Amino acid sequence: MIDDIQTMTLLNVLEYDGLVAIEAGVAKPTERFERSLAAAATGAATRSAKGQKSSHVDLREPISQAMHALYGKYLNEEEMQRLVDAMLPIAAAR
Repeated sequence: MIDDIQTMTLLNVLEYDGLVAIEAGVAKPTERFERSLAAAATGAATRSAKGQKSSHVDLREPISQAMHALYGKYLNEEEMQRLVDAMLPIAAAR
């Protein structure tokens, strides 16, 4: 159950943009988010295969890349970090 007002507001933004669906107070990633996450993860894997700098790829990196691709020109770094932090447990629970 979502009980944090700030997190709920962020999730409402993500829901409005079609990245999460909130059902019975539980946020779940949508296909749109899954596609964005897959594209970001594929890019990280490609960079890694080419020998570019890459730490192990956890969910935070592709989520951050997906959020930057979608919101990068609209949000500052602090706002972006809050979206990544809100999305991380949702993506991890899938």
